[in-house]
Amino acid sequence: MGEIRGFQYTLVAASEMDRYTGVVIDSEGKASLPGADGVAIAGVLQHDVISGEPGAIRQSGITFMTTAGSVPVGSKVAVTAEGKAKAAENGDFIIGIAITGASAAGVRISVLLSNEGVYTGTDNDDNDENGGGDDDTSEDN
Repeated sequence: MGEIRGFQYTLVAASEMDRYTGVVIDSEGKASLPGADGVAIAGVLQHDVISGEPGAIRQSGITFMTTAGSVPVGSKVAVTAEGKAKAAENGDFIIGIAITGASAAGVRISVLLSNEGVYTGTDNDDNDENGGGDDDTSEDN
């Protein structure tokens, strides 16, 4: 699986960064590394940049990301402070789902960007009062 371009925009880089890195928007409106594990991101940088250079940032669709460690296929994905993909843990903001996986750091994987919210360690699709998932169309949910 490769990439499927979704919404993409451009921001000036606050520092030198590698492509396929998750970024946030800093207080000066520049693309910056997250600085903490498990935070929400503005998107994924699509090419290498140096400080002050504009960088294309993918906010939706399927993008490549570089892993920080093992990321199983189908797992919820979060980012490290360095913007690398990692398997989400409790309390991490989920940025997407791993379409391809990796068993080591430094591997390029495909991620479906989704911004699902904070990971609780459970499959939330099964937690509604009727025991249903996404296909439950009853109006009493």
